[in-house]
Amino acid sequence: MKVRRTTRMKLPGLKLSTFALLAASMVTGCGGGIAGYCEDAMECSRGNESDVEVCIIELERQEDIAAIYGCEDDFDKAFTCLQDESSCSNRIWSHDNECNGDLTDYVQCVN
Repeated sequence: MKVRRTTRMKLPGLKLSTFALLAASMVTGCGGGIAGYCEDAMECSRGNESDVEVCIIELERQEDIAAIYGCEDDFDKAFTCLQDESSCSNRIWSHDNECNGDLTDYVQCVN
């Protein structure tokens, strides 16, 4: 029996499938961007292709929300920080609080 695990990351007021929320001590995956970030995050947590798809869908949804509220710059800054600062340790994909300010700015913008 195959068990499907989904790793979740939390942002203040938001939940993102593994970052999302929660990229740079590992090289960003094929093509970079959201897909590469999710591939790296799921490789870290031993997720599968479905987990990568869920991560991509959730981050693209957050990107769409940012566009609706005029918060594209805040999203881009937060996501860039996550790409640059996230890393894998003991199967946990994290940014070690390096991006908290940018993430807070994004969350405050869309809320």
